[in-house]
Amino acid sequence: MNNVKLTDQELQLLDGKCSDEIQSCVDGAKKRIELKSSLEFVPDEFRDLAVSVVEEARKNGELVFQRTSARSCPCCKKEAGYAIRTRSGRYHRKGDKNYDKPLSFGAVEFSKRFVRMKHYLDVGCCADCFVKAEPYLKDCLSGVVAEIPKQLRLEGMPVHKKFSNKKCSKCEWEGHEGEMGSSMTLMGDGKYPSTCPKCNAKNTLFETVIKTVDGYVCLPVKKEGAK
Repeated sequence: MNNVKLTDQELQLLDGKCSDEIQSCVDGAKKRIELKSSLEFVPDEFRDLAVSVVEEARKNGELVFQRTSARSCPCCKKEAGYAIRTRSGRYHRKGDKNYDKPLSFGAVEFSKRFVRMKHYLDVGCCADCFVKAEPYLKDCLSGVVAEIPKQLRLEGMPVHKKFSNKKCSKCEWEGHEGEMGSSMTLMGDGKYPSTCPKCNAKNTLFETVIKTVDGYVCLPVKKEGAK
């Protein structure tokens, strides 16, 4: 069976008429449509990006501001293309596109991912579009409780920090990593949450007794960088 990609408007037509698995996609589409309609002050070319950024912050509790490179921009639709051959060869001519050398341009990524495809954006835009979209993104995120980098925060906006939920396998304590005791890293260049606040069990290089579980909390901090 071929995969079919539906727009949010098309998915909405399936509301209440599909399996539970598809219904979860429909519910997501309905939320995006509602969110998009509330962001009418955002120019059309940046509205989908604004929706994605707000969704990312609400779903994962954090955003990043990472300078990167991309081959295409979802906002202005520009494409980097390929390098042009400067000389003729056996199978090509001077001036032909060199498909072995894809080009890219400066971009910004806002989502935190452990694995990424090089030169492709998950939630982001080219650097030129960010300059134009920045004030709108800041406005859209002004009421969202999440760990948001300073480049996406309005001046005076409350600062929050995300903490992953944890559970101790020795004493069954449950909480978040912000409540745990800390230890120095192996390189001695910082600290990390390592110790159960209830029984003092500690994660080591060879044993993890305080494990990460589903969920997180976002708590306000007095100033950026506060623990």
